[in-house]
Amino acid sequence: MTPLAVFIRTLMKTSAIFIGATWIVLHPSLDWSASRTTSVTAEQGQREAALAGLRSALTDQDPTVRTQAAWALGAIGDSSASQALLPLLKDADVRVRRLAAWAIAAIGREP
Repeated sequence: MTPLAVFIRTLMKTSAIFIGATWIVLHPSLDWSASRTTSVTAEQGQREAALAGLRSALTDQDPTVRTQAAWALGAIGDSSASQALLPLLKDADVRVRRLAAWAIAAIGREP
């Protein structure tokens, strides 16, 4: 191998290592950056995120989506959804009104 080929090969390898190290420093993964933080942050859990999604689906334009969201919240028994379900009692779609009333009653029952 000629000295020029060795030089180019070494330059390419060191450049690749430098670029890789720079990429890691500039774009750390979540696990790596989380282990370096000293502050504690509270994030919404999976259950709370799912319930928030269902509560936001209560205002969807599609009455079927509103109906399914009301049913799911009633089946889960999420007590915080009662206030979000109240406007659905005046919905234009009778199915939405019926499921909202059922969900509110189901939430109010003792387990």
